[in-house]
Amino acid sequence: MMPERIRTVKEFTAASRERELVGITQAAYRVTEKCDRLQGPCGARCFSNHGEQQPDPTIEQINEVFDNLLNAGVNAVNIFGGEPLLRKDIVDILRLGRAKGFIMTLTTNCDFMSEELMAEIAPFIDYLSVSLDGESAKANDKYRGKGQFAAVKRVIDWYDPKMPFQLKVNTQVHKLNYDEIDDIPKLFGDKPVIWKLLQYTPREAGLQCKDTFAITCAEFEEKGRQIVEKNRVALDRNLYLYLRTYSYDEVPDVLIIRPQGDVLLNYQEGYVVIGNAHSGNIANMLVMTEDQHPGYFDANSREFNDSYPIFPT
Repeated sequence: MMPERIRTVKEFTAASRERELVGITQAAYRVTEKCDRLQGPCGARCFSNHGEQQPDPTIEQINEVFDNLLNAGVNAVNIFGGEPLLRKDIVDILRLGRAKGFIMTLTTNCDFMSEELMAEIAPFIDYLSVSLDGESAKANDKYRGKGQFAAVKRVIDWYDPKMPFQLKVNTQVHKLNYDEIDDIPKLFGDKPVIWKLLQYTPREAGLQCKDTFAITCAEFEEKGRQIVEKNRVALDRNLYLYLRTYSYDEVPDVLIIRPQGDVLLNYQEGYVVIGNAHSGNIANMLVMTEDQHPGYFDANSREFNDSYPIFPT
């Protein structure tokens, strides 16, 4: 059986408690498809085969999408890319999402994060989500690119648990880094950190490198067992660990919005466009999706709850 920690959110922000959930819990909004790093498993899984990059949405278009999501009962928005910090108005975007009452996550590769910017965005996010695919610069930067380990390590060092957001570190577990991730928790020190391990699961164009990176569910579960055994002290003290297996046969659980409003659903080995956030009603899209894929609402909410806990105070 897969080892697991407490995997329920103990509380939400006041705004989310006041809003009754109609459909799913979280949408992921790609506010840019520009990125300074497109390589290895990161680029393959992030961009897949979505065609040409779409132009960045204006702040007015983002506001329109936020309102559409609100009307659909969505509680949480993950702002990602591409690399969202390439946008000069990223603080304005996060401020707008906070004003709407969303639980806000910013996902970044940390290349353009500074201590000053981190302090500036802090009031407008609930989670800062970063990625590490290796326990050292040598191990991580083979897959994420030179300097990415150092960029993330700086953010971890700057992070103060008294800040009004929680730090989440994502690690894709694949064939090549299988023996290079066990000591990642040592980088966290005594700071409370959410560590999500994802079984590498390519889609669309990413399938071209499947044989290079993909591992089986059994291999992933064994790695999870090893990590739990090695990090028992941290797990009892300051580490929340979520081990996420993937299967192409499972019920879809994400909702992705591309820069120009295309609404995507993960389905088997690819993504399906189910509408556009500027010309269609997202609430109707969600109802249609639940009808076609029973259990979608629950799967989305469960994935959010497992991935974004709140440490008890």
